Amino acid sequence: GYGQGFRAPSLNELFFPNFGNPNLAAEKSETFEIGADQVLFDDKINWSGTLFRTNYEDLIQIVRISPTASEPRNVGQSRVDGVELELELKPMKPWTLTGSYTHLEAKERPSGEELLRLPKNTIGFSVGLEPDKKWEARLEGLLVSSREEQVATNRRMKTKGYLKLDLQGQYRFAPWIKSYFRIENLTNRKYAEVLGFPANDFTASVGVTIER
Repeated sequence: GYGQGFRAPSLNELFFPNFGNPNLAAEKSETFEIGADQVLFDDKINWSGTLFRTNYEDLIQIVRISPTASEPRNVGQSRVDGVELELELKPMKPWTLTGSYTHLEAKERPSGEELLRLPKNTIGFSVGLEPDKKWEARLEGLLVSSREEQVATNRRMKTKGYLKLDLQGQYRFAPWIKSYFRIENLTNRKYAEVLGFPANDFTASVGVTIER
């Protein structure tokens, strides 16, 4: 596969008070990828693998401009090389097991510095239970490795990796109505996707969806 793309800067990146940079240009990217997928044993095993390379121009990154201030800037050329692997197992009804792994090598060019906030390794997994058409439940997990961050005086440090678990399910009372629940951060883990911005604690929600 081959593709080209761009991302315009967000309103926050352009105009957020004491942070935005109205001179930002749009990111431009070019991606090459090759992959394969296969179904085995009457759909009991599905796997796929993809290798990819994305070249960026004018990538938007947060840059420290003084000991107390940062702003988004276009950092010139960057490259992200990666591999993605996925596996789905259906050992017996009503269970479905899935797993995925992504490895990234993301660097600025020509300096070779790691791009900020991109984890080198990410593992996802889930355990699904669907006894019949009426109800289903799924436990999902996400394991993310540490990421590079830039702090005061242009010193770099790493944001800690984390493991996050979520639980969700639904029950369909009729073809047009179902109830659902979702629990995020099931183990109430303390973590941050971005340094200095803690993620939400244990959060639960329930509701009803009407489809007509």
